[in-house]
Amino acid sequence: MIVPDRYEFAAGTLIGTEPHSRDLPPSNMDPARALEDALIPALARGTLAVAFSGGRDSSIVLAAATRAARREGLPEPIAVTTNYPGDPGADESRWQELIIRFLGLREWQRSTVVGGEHEIIGPVALPVLRKHGVLLPGNAASWVPMLREMQGSTLATGAGGDSLFEARRWGPFGDLRSGRSGLGPHEARNTIHAVSPLPIKKLVARARLRRSFPWLQPAARTIVTQRLAKQHATEPIRWDRRVAWFRRLRNELLNNSTLDLLARGEGVTMRHPLFDEGFLSALATRGGRDGMGTRSQVMVNVFSGWLPEEVLNRSDKGQFGEVFWGPRCRSFVRRWSGAGVDAEMVDPIALANVWAQPQPDARTYQLLQAAWLASDHVEDQGETLGR
Repeated sequence: MIVPDRYEFAAGTLIGTEPHSRDLPPSNMDPARALEDALIPALARGTLAVAFSGGRDSSIVLAAATRAARREGLPEPIAVTTNYPGDPGADESRWQELIIRFLGLREWQRSTVVGGEHEIIGPVALPVLRKHGVLLPGNAASWVPMLREMQGSTLATGAGGDSLFEARRWGPFGDLRSGRSGLGPHEARNTIHAVSPLPIKKLVARARLRRSFPWLQPAARTIVTQRLAKQHATEPIRWDRRVAWFRRLRNELLNNSTLDLLARGEGVTMRHPLFDEGFLSALATRGGRDGMGTRSQVMVNVFSGWLPEEVLNRSDKGQFGEVFWGPRCRSFVRRWSGAGVDAEMVDPIALANVWAQPQPDARTYQLLQAAWLASDHVEDQGETLGR
């Protein structure tokens, strides 16, 4: 289990990478086929469900499981979806229905959440907080209802897709070097930054991070931004090396281990196929030195024909802030005394200002939960904070 230190907990994100005993070996496999193969053992064991939001990452996992099942003559996966009709930003129903029709899936299990049930100090989260204490990420408890529905099954997720496919720091340099783009201002700046010495990269990264984490005390913010700047500066330039680096990111590994912990408590086996070594080896080999371009270009290059083109090329995604931060959270914040957070790490006044925003930074969710646990709260949270 990956454990955050004081600085990481206060910042709401883990920093750096874990050592890994093996590099990714070269592969002659098609990455799409490798992703299918990664799901065959789970399909063969029994019921495989896929946590399906309608976003691209969960959609390619659902498509991979469906294709693998049909190819191997195994039971098809069950798409499992949680919908939030009270939050327009979280409405992915159009994309969900389009993808299910395209794949021709017969089993789609949907549940509807209303009334702030999944708030980070709501009725779903509170038993998890009492049992485990505060977990990162702060919205992890929202998975528990889905896990309970799938007891005895395997649940596959699209975890890691944002970091793997989209957040590539040196992408414009790779696009320029490969000839996919010309030398515009953005590419020029990124190229100069990419080939700069490591100390310069760190300085630039720290300058870009100077307004981040406004809720941290100055000394803590300095340490966090220094460490995060080092991570940014040392991100590999080559696509294939970055894919290998991705699977060692502490923040991604923590997210997975938290979900695995909750799944074990509900009798569910969790799988995160975007971290499968065979898939990542094939993806790294396909992209080689300079990668395959933007996230949409990667999706089309690797998964063309798996999903509708408009899904592979979509540029938006669901926003779930209102789901996790609603009336209960706002009511607690209005009564908060400033207690329950590490004052050496966190400035309570600055944190209160962050929490006063309509949708506070999700990296502060765990601090609200810590404050709630330390407060003189009453057991019936819904009755007290729902007023």
